[in-house]
Amino acid sequence: MEIEIDYTPRDAAVDRFHDRTERVCNWIAHRRRGKTVAIANDGPHRLIQIPIAGREHAPPKIAWMYPTRVRAKDIAWSYLKYYTRRIPGCRPIESELAIEFSDGRRFTLYGADGHRGVGQYLDGIYYDERDDIPDHVVTDLAPTLTDYRGFEVHAGMLRGRYRLWKLREKSLGDPGVLNMMERASETGIIPPAELESLRAAMGDSAYDLQMECNPNASIANAIYGRQMDQMRREERITKLRVVPDIPAYVFFDIGHSMQGDDWSMWLLQLSGRDILAHRYYARTGELPAHYANIIFAMEDELGVRVHTVYLPHDGTRQDRHGASAKDDLESAGLRGRVKTVIRTPKLWDSINDVRALLSRVFIDAEGCGQGWTLGEMEMPSGIDCLDFYTKKIEAQTGMITEIPVHNQYSHGADAFRTFVEAHKNGMVEGGASVYERDTQRHRIQVSRERPKYGQGNGRKIMVNR
Repeated sequence: MEIEIDYTPRDAAVDRFHDRTERVCNWIAHRRRGKTVAIANDGPHRLIQIPIAGREHAPPKIAWMYPTRVRAKDIAWSYLKYYTRRIPGCRPIESELAIEFSDGRRFTLYGADGHRGVGQYLDGIYYDERDDIPDHVVTDLAPTLTDYRGFEVHAGMLRGRYRLWKLREKSLGDPGVLNMMERASETGIIPPAELESLRAAMGDSAYDLQMECNPNASIANAIYGRQMDQMRREERITKLRVVPDIPAYVFFDIGHSMQGDDWSMWLLQLSGRDILAHRYYARTGELPAHYANIIFAMEDELGVRVHTVYLPHDGTRQDRHGASAKDDLESAGLRGRVKTVIRTPKLWDSINDVRALLSRVFIDAEGCGQGWTLGEMEMPSGIDCLDFYTKKIEAQTGMITEIPVHNQYSHGADAFRTFVEAHKNGMVEGGASVYERDTQRHRIQVSRERPKYGQGNGRKIMVNR
């Protein structure tokens, strides 16, 4: 039996959403895109398609999760009732915000503020306005999808570089994930004249965030915000391949906090004019030998030799035992490969040099997009550090100063600045042509000590220099 409903998808993109076969969908949409109407039609359609044979005791169920139950009722409930009213045997259950089918199937609206999904099974979940739904709710509900390999949709308008954007960044290139991002200037749904009126009414920052899906627009004090947004528009944050036969370089920042030394590092290659950022790594309270081992592990993983390791200007500062970070790294197996970068007298000159070079940078979305945890605190990825490196805002006046904020984001940003300062001062030996000439001139046996953390094991290999 065919049932005709009063719904026509707005365009090919919505058709693609309805026809998806991927188990996960991340949908970033501008305001007034029609996302709610699309989900109100997609959910019941998918629910009907699920075979019920053999599942009479467990009829299919799909959930539509909003940040609060009140928002679910105010925004979505009327649409859901309207578009299912012609389906024979369907009945709305007002007290539960559920549409129940005659054979027991259910499509239910929930609020994340009091979600009741834990403990049951689900064939699919729509997380609407995902930035406003805590991650622990998604974690709690993940097991409900395992019995029948249920699908997930994470949708909404951007609130900044938060949950929804990070889901997209982590899954770029994954064949099992459909990523959709739709800007108002590109969909053509809202006429250009109306968009201009909206920009005037909303202001540039709010308009760019809500209508143009610009994740940096809400960060008015972001130091590299404009450059990072341009990088994304040019799709330079993606999956990268290591260029064979040219060296890699590692650039560190060493910060200091109550937890101990904060080490951050980038592993880069220079290929012609392109700057390829393959890996970012940061930890707190580890000894230098730990980072040497990480470098060796990256070499093995990527199949490339790290030619030189660069430390910031204080890398030769001695501790109370008379050893410096440079000494410790060399003792851990990096002898002859560690240099200290000259300190730039004027900070903003160095920051502006970073801004200029970011136009040539490509970043590996996975290798530089993984955060980590310090106790209960979530720590940023390398991409986060470049996005959230900000200027200080005066608490009393709200004015943006010209003082960079020193926090968990600044370490990764400063490690990248170590690269730019080394590059500017002609300290980076490399690029394909230099390295090729060097390999023709020298072929020697090099001992590369590779002690495990706290141990003294090593090995010898033949390498070209």
